[in-house]
Amino acid sequence: MSVWGYEEKGADGWFGTGDGVCDPTSYASEAACLAHQSSCQIWCCDEGAHVANCTSVDSCVDWGAGAPMNPIQAQAKDCGWDSSSNDVDSLSRSGDSVTTRKTSPWHFTQTDAMDGMVFEQTTTLHDAYVQLDYRITYSGPYTLSDHPQEIPAVFPGVGMNHSYWFYTGSAPYTGDTVSSSIGAADGPFLRIDGRDPYPHGSHDHVITEHWVSVCDDSGAHCLTLATFSEPYKEIDCAGTPWRGYGYMTPLGGFNIEPGMDVQSTAYLFPARYDQEFAGKTVRAWIDELAASELPQEPDDTDEPTDSTPTEPTDSQPSTADSGVEESPAPPDANRPRDAGPGERDPIGGCGCGGTGAVGVWLAPLLLLLRRRR
Repeated sequence: MSVWGYEEKGADGWFGTGDGVCDPTSYASEAACLAHQSSCQIWCCDEGAHVANCTSVDSCVDWGAGAPMNPIQAQAKDCGWDSSSNDVDSLSRSGDSVTTRKTSPWHFTQTDAMDGMVFEQTTTLHDAYVQLDYRITYSGPYTLSDHPQEIPAVFPGVGMNHSYWFYTGSAPYTGDTVSSSIGAADGPFLRIDGRDPYPHGSHDHVITEHWVSVCDDSGAHCLTLATFSEPYKEIDCAGTPWRGYGYMTPLGGFNIEPGMDVQSTAYLFPARYDQEFAGKTVRAWIDELAASELPQEPDDTDEPTDSTPTEPTDSQPSTADSGVEESPAPPDANRPRDAGPGERDPIGGCGCGGTGAVGVWLAPLLLLLRRRR
């Protein structure tokens, strides 16, 4: 998990950036900043508590002093990754589930921790998928701005950013034809239907089924992500990988404030939507989950609906037939995550908050699922 926010005090200001640069001075213009620093970035709210003072709190990597707060699940003390300071505070097991709890997670953007914040994660291994239940609570003093939130950041695997499949039609959960984006320069930015207001002002597609599949260029290595919980509003599929990994992250849009309690659930399948796994296609498994998790509308007879999930069918379209409609690669212009200086949204370039949660230690669970087939 990786959450972000600014304390909205003061005006936008230009701050020095670059490896090892920490200058708490807010400059009125880029030119004024460049007179003192070799590179600069405009950040929100130059009097907010998120601004590092560069004495007791330093900036991390190349963010500079003005970057937002960004507590993440995998971060260690003082911009590190491999020390015991990013260990969880507790771990418990029950059946096929493991629950972890991390208090006061460290920031990715600066050297201090987010006191009062707690990350809880329960990971459950099912026959065909891994279920990830998340809870984020906060009892600290700050009220931060609304912001896109990575809950969690997902790195599917090396090279798994080539081909994407998703559904944008008007007959969701009926086995209707899906859309795809194959070999695009950048992956699609997807908006989940009916979840306004949205964190970003633009998007490539609106999906009406709550999932997306991604594969590498061989089609042999695939992952499907499904999300039904209300906090999820968008799915960011980045075609620019981090250390060779893809990036496919469900985004919430909320602020951090005292008393917050955000809960969400994501599902990961180690296969493409139309591939069979544990006796059914992945899409059929998702249909079953949707029937139990999404609100059900009454039928035409106005009779009460049966809340019992219906048994999905196994006959789903595959890429071998005409069941996939390929959409053109989205243009690079106006990409939500490609904003330049002045934008208050750093989401999308790193997403490192999910590395420990999903990109690394979850991999053995997905491998175990494949062995169960």
